[in-house]
Amino acid sequence: MTRPFALALLASAISLTPAFADYNVSGRFLYVDREFDLNGFTGVETQQPIRFADVQVIEGTKIVGTGVTNADGSYLFRVQDSRTRDIYIRSLARRETSTGVPIDIRSGNQSGNIWSIITQTYPGHLPNVDISTGALVAVPGAGGEAFNLLDVAVMGGGYLAFLRGPGPAPLLIVVYNASNPNLSSTTGNTITMANNAGYDDTVLLHEMGHYVVTNFSASDGPGGTHHLSDCNQNIMLAFEEGNSTAWGLSVRRHFNLPHSSAYVRTTGVAGAGNLQFSFDAETQEPFVCYGATSETTVLAALWDLMDGPATPDETPGVDEAWDMLKDQDAAYWRVMTTYIPTALNISLEDFWDGWFSPSIANDHYAEMVSIFRDLAVEYFPDLFEPDDSVGEARLVAPGPALYHQTFFADRNNDLL
Repeated sequence: MTRPFALALLASAISLTPAFADYNVSGRFLYVDREFDLNGFTGVETQQPIRFADVQVIEGTKIVGTGVTNADGSYLFRVQDSRTRDIYIRSLARRETSTGVPIDIRSGNQSGNIWSIITQTYPGHLPNVDISTGALVAVPGAGGEAFNLLDVAVMGGGYLAFLRGPGPAPLLIVVYNASNPNLSSTTGNTITMANNAGYDDTVLLHEMGHYVVTNFSASDGPGGTHHLSDCNQNIMLAFEEGNSTAWGLSVRRHFNLPHSSAYVRTTGVAGAGNLQFSFDAETQEPFVCYGATSETTVLAALWDLMDGPATPDETPGVDEAWDMLKDQDAAYWRVMTTYIPTALNISLEDFWDGWFSPSIANDHYAEMVSIFRDLAVEYFPDLFEPDDSVGEARLVAPGPALYHQTFFADRNNDLL
């Protein structure tokens, strides 16, 4: 006699339960990019996808649904809801990942808000109605710079994954806002970009090179102010800074981007030109130095290990006769991650020693000598060796001829 009553109660309970309705959210987010070369901006601006960024459906301050943009900036995800809401969709300048470099582009400071781009508000949206936002573009002065920095950092993360394989990495925070100083810097895992450097891709990649060394290698560089025209830097600072630039330009080379040997700093002003300074990793111009006490020399030496004739630099299709190495990214990474952390007072000479150390044994001695010799970095013996004592002294014929000797000795022939 009680069964019909129980069934009635169950039916009543079911009818009072709110009905959930799924709806799709789709669209595409892009940003305006600025092309550049050694002369600064070219004046060409293009729309590029906001890749692998968080997307959120928002009501007030409440997150109703989440998704991620794909490689072309598009997104499509499903939201389960039961209420009519006033909502909008936003893309954050954030990449979340457990297999690579997670990235936040923040305003204000290290704990500031994450840059975003938002759609119109959809008032009274019913929970069973799909939303297609179409394409929304972040423009310069309104998020374009932040999303450009995100995309450049995503590229840097891609190159790091190429070097080390997939794996977790510490969160990289990039702070960008108008009140920043007019100088970019890195402290730990936080990069502070200069207030006008939102489109200075190579500057960000240089700073990301410091992040990579902090987390996967080592440095004894003292930090502080440094100048590209200084040919007599602290030898540890020269290696720290030159290596970071070499790493950063290698990101662009790896992804086959034009002018990949060009380091460019602009004023940030739109339009063609607006250059503060630039230099070419191939020639060091206009900051030509010789020896390991120059960061541009360190950059040029490391760059020549990895570039090749096919590199889209300022002379595509050719390479210098003395540069006989290419695609040595894996060899470079072995030295930086295996040997460099064991060295003291780290300089370019430690990189050389690590290259030929028995545990790494990257070989290519003749090619290494050729590259480093052209830069007057002489980690190899001269023709008068051994000559470390009076008994070993060699006869020198008098005359106008100059004899070139190095300070390097290799008495046990281990190349170190």
